[in-house]
Amino acid sequence: MQRQLIRDYFYFRIYPEIEIIGSSGPNSEGHDFDYLWPEMKRINVDLVDEHFYRPESWFLAQGARYDNYDRKGPKVFAGEYACHGAGKKWNHFEASLLEAAFMTTIERNADIVHMATYAPLFAHIEGWQWRPDLIWFDNRGMWRSTNYYYQKLFSVAGDRAFEMTPAMEGAVADTTVYMSPTIDTESGEIFIKFVNSECVDKVFTINTGNKKVYEASVEFISSHDTKVKNQRDQNYYSSHPEYNQTPSFSGPRGERPGLREMAWRFGPRVKYTEAVVPHTKEYGKVKKSFEMRIPENSVGIIRLKPVK
Repeated sequence: MQRQLIRDYFYFRIYPEIEIIGSSGPNSEGHDFDYLWPEMKRINVDLVDEHFYRPESWFLAQGARYDNYDRKGPKVFAGEYACHGAGKKWNHFEASLLEAAFMTTIERNADIVHMATYAPLFAHIEGWQWRPDLIWFDNRGMWRSTNYYYQKLFSVAGDRAFEMTPAMEGAVADTTVYMSPTIDTESGEIFIKFVNSECVDKVFTINTGNKKVYEASVEFISSHDTKVKNQRDQNYYSSHPEYNQTPSFSGPRGERPGLREMAWRFGPRVKYTEAVVPHTKEYGKVKKSFEMRIPENSVGIIRLKPVK
């Protein structure tokens, strides 16, 4: 009763724009989760913060997680999520494929999942507290994980989602393909986010359902090796000729170097070459029904821009 009075006071008298976020605990299921979700619903919070750091098998089994959530209850804030991988496969490309597939589930249930955030953003390679993380760095440079790149691709979105028939192969739905289509209702541009989680190329047949002409393009990340990761230990310095492995300082003995000398001493900033980066393929003008070949083990976005 006291909690409800406090809520009503803030909502209707002082700060009506404030939304209250509760928590379902640190796990995606189990005793705490089963207890806290009804409690959050009982005290009438606006959003329930769910966390899931889980292995590959969990993400593969969560394709319908939000399909049957109560549409009249609190909404979901996926406050922290990441596929942490088995063993030491942190931020490997397979995790990106599975997380992206799960993201299509989140977008399909956007009426329930109002917000989602990835695991911690930055981590120093020699001073991290948690992994996986989105962007890694050391004292000379930084490298973006493959998870970063699918997040960047999926950040492109219209303002309205719409239904799409399942990816089909003959008369059977292809369960290794995940999609999430949206449209920008002002410009008419269509975005189809996709995940091809199988080690073979797929041919998509796209029917626009209208007579408009579109400029079609695909931007994607892909890798033959799903265990690869954009980490320092699997890459090299792209500025290698300029990199001094054993920097030295030749100033006067006993004299503390100034800032300029210190900067010279520790060498120039370096840039790591990342194993997996986005690629773009232009398809030119298309209309009505057309085909697109989607690479193996790929995450990307098909863009259809209306030709005026």
